[in-house]
Amino acid sequence: METYEQRLKRFQNSSPDESISTLLNSIHNFFVSTELKLAAEQKLYYLLILGIHAVAKTISESIYGKSGLAGFRFYLEKFVDGNTTVLKFSNIAAELNTWRNILAHQWIAGMGHRWSFDDQMKEG
Repeated sequence: METYEQRLKRFQNSSPDESISTLLNSIHNFFVSTELKLAAEQKLYYLLILGIHAVAKTISESIYGKSGLAGFRFYLEKFVDGNTTVLKFSNIAAELNTWRNILAHQWIAGMGHRWSFDDQMKEG
């Protein structure tokens, strides 16, 4: 296994691609393919929203230098949105970002009474 000193030297002596690739690989291996996958399978939607938002913010801010709602929307457009209207999550980026903030900071907020999940809904 690579030591901390070896990894630091590799980052310092390599192109930025090395650090970016390592960051993306670690997010995928230790978070997306394990934690988020399990949360989705178990329908733990609140944890899924918090986790996806954390990944989106880390990538949009650390790699692309885009922060806040604009960074979150950028991430959705670049990595999540599909080709059809029902798969354009960036269209509701503000609502998703607000919902994440409520989950993380304001659990009893008014908007919390207007959200629900429907596993049977085909689109919309």
